[in-house]
Amino acid sequence: MTNTTASAVILNTVTLINTFITSFICLVILITLVCRVALRKDVHLLLCTNTYVAILAYSLASGSLYIDALRGDVQMFADGLNDSLMCQIRGSVVLALLSAIFGAFCLLAFFRLCRIVHRQKQFFQQYHIQFIFVIFKWLLSFTFVWFVKIEYLPSEYYCSIPFNTLKPVLLASIIAYGFPSTVIAVIYIRISSYIHYHRLIMATQRRTRRDFLTIQRTMFIVSILWLLGIPSMVLLVYGQVHRGSIHPLTYRIQWITPSFAFCVLSLVLIKFDSRLSSILARRQVVHMKLRDMKVSQHNQNRRLRNKS
Repeated sequence: MTNTTASAVILNTVTLINTFITSFICLVILITLVCRVALRKDVHLLLCTNTYVAILAYSLASGSLYIDALRGDVQMFADGLNDSLMCQIRGSVVLALLSAIFGAFCLLAFFRLCRIVHRQKQFFQQYHIQFIFVIFKWLLSFTFVWFVKIEYLPSEYYCSIPFNTLKPVLLASIIAYGFPSTVIAVIYIRISSYIHYHRLIMATQRRTRRDFLTIQRTMFIVSILWLLGIPSMVLLVYGQVHRGSIHPLTYRIQWITPSFAFCVLSLVLIKFDSRLSSILARRQVVHMKLRDMKVSQHNQNRRLRNKS
């Protein structure tokens, strides 16, 4: 095994571990949220659930690609790794799910814009309207991948966008990453300026401070996503400067940064969202009470058996 292959295996293993952790966190949170969304018809919980569904789906889909790459690196069960229709479909699905994640953050930003800046207009704050937006977002995410060139990468053992072709990479980067990130930033800048320059009545000042704190935290998350896209852009420029010759670890470095981002993001979303934190905290309290009741019942039954 060469040094490059060993480095590729290490990077791929770390990426796979991050993906498994992210999937587990999202699954636990979704189990808690899905029932509450169905019962309460709460727009905020709906959009949070949509975000976690997108992250979970992306983690599972991309994780299958990382497993294929690892199989190819160690030459274990690698006979079925070749260019096929299923390979291209899987590569397209991963790209669509990545777009769906940023689309989910766009919907969260738009909902906060309507709730804070345009609070008098209740149309876009209705549950069924936001549900339609969620469905449309998913359809749009899977539509744009038809215009992106997906190829089998022999050195990576899966299908994705080749980094040595500029147009497909730029198209995917702008649609799936650049455009939604810019929209999110513009929306939160608009909300921040509105809160800063408008004096609200005393009854709503507490809510305004809470909204402003949420916006600051969300902007922090968006900034992390922007910064984590820098390695891919640097590698893209490197490939173009060297006339299509890319670094052997380009794709492994490209995937490891989102794996760290979404692993941290799945936890930060809970930390930064007070409603999600309270829901999970109440669930933990309920489990503790049920456990204490079972222990108490067990001790009581044991005392009765000892007396008899």
